[in-house]
Amino acid sequence: MFVHLHCHSPYSFLNGVSSTEALVAQAALYQMPALALTDHNTIAGLPEFHKWAAVYGIKPISGAELTLADGTHLTVLAETRQGYRNLCELLTLAHAGEGRRRTPYIEEEILFRLGDGLLVLSGGRHSRIQQLLHRRDEVMAYVYEKYGRDKVARVATYQTFRGRSAVREIGAALALPTPLLDTLAKRVPWSAHADESGCAHR
Repeated sequence: MFVHLHCHSPYSFLNGVSSTEALVAQAALYQMPALALTDHNTIAGLPEFHKWAAVYGIKPISGAELTLADGTHLTVLAETRQGYRNLCELLTLAHAGEGRRRTPYIEEEILFRLGDGLLVLSGGRHSRIQQLLHRRDEVMAYVYEKYGRDKVARVATYQTFRGRSAVREIGAALALPTPLLDTLAKRVPWSAHADESGCAHR
């Protein structure tokens, strides 16, 4: 079973292309039991979303992609009625104040204060987690300095990467020289059991 938990409708300006009905219809076509709508800093599309969900027999999941004060995004889903109330309050606060009408955002501490009944997802390419991944060497250097290199483990799952990428990933964690990593990576054969993306399967 697969369920999309991060979808944008046309209410996400310059981000959502498909109509709300088309999103729900596709979910029904592929026999998904549910679908989440998580537009940018708004729940304006939820009434239409719930209407089409009832028509197509899909369970609607209400949510939004929130912008934090540092510019990163966080996707939240309402798990309970209280969660939906908190989501509404978060969005109200995000749009309140001078200059926030065009660039809404919320402070992280407010999200924690109003977090009851909300599920938090890692989010898309603008999420804090993704931004940290882009800065992973910087983050790892900080963690090594703070906790000590012998107290930190950096994990790379082989199935997640092409074999050669996995060698480079592990080598970088061990601080091996780049030329050596390139030489080692070229010695890794392509797996006969890899799919089109190069991911090996057990």
